[in-house]
Amino acid sequence: MEKKIGNIFNYFVVEERTVYKLQFPNKELGTFLSQFGRGAENKTVPSFVFDLPVSYLKSFLKDTLIVMVVYQIIGIYKSHQQVES
Repeated sequence: MEKKIGNIFNYFVVEERTVYKLQFPNKELGTFLSQFGRGAENKTVPSFVFDLPVSYLKSFLKDTLIVMVVYQIIGIYKSHQQVES
């Protein structure tokens, strides 16, 4: 992730228990990202995404799919751990 972000944004990493959170002190970026929803269950795809050039849309969809699959795997893992307990 840090390689992709590089020096584009000023950010810092906060470690909380089992998670690393990237925090961006940038109001404009926060306003832009708020269009995508807050929290994993409330994510949406704003309509402007579908107007992107095809190459950008493919990249967006690929990355979104990867995140969704990882989220599902984590959910399955947590459910399995609860059954074993």
